[in-house]
Amino acid sequence: MGTDSGVARHGQNLRELTLMAECGMTPQDVLVATTRSAAELLGMQDEAGVLAPGQRADIVAVAGDPFDLANLKDSIRAVYQDGRRVRG
Repeated sequence: MGTDSGVARHGQNLRELTLMAECGMTPQDVLVATTRSAAELLGMQDEAGVLAPGQRADIVAVAGDPFDLANLKDSIRAVYQDGRRVRG
C-alpha cells in the first residue's frame, strides 16, 4: 500500500482497499496485495512485506476485525513505522 494509489487524493488511500474488495477480492487477499505482494513487486521481499524477524515493519494496529475494510479507518488505534510507534 503506497501513496501512489491513483484512486483517491493523498491521505485517502484506504479507499483503495474497499475498491479492491468491491471488485471481488477477499479482505484477506486485499491485505496481502497491499503488503506482501506490493513488497514483491518492488523487489523488497527480503526486507519488507511480512511480519518476520529481520524484516522492516510498518504496522497498523486496529480494534476489532481487520478484515472490515469499510470501517478500517475508524478502527485504527496505533501506527508503527520501521517498528517505532508514530501515532496512537
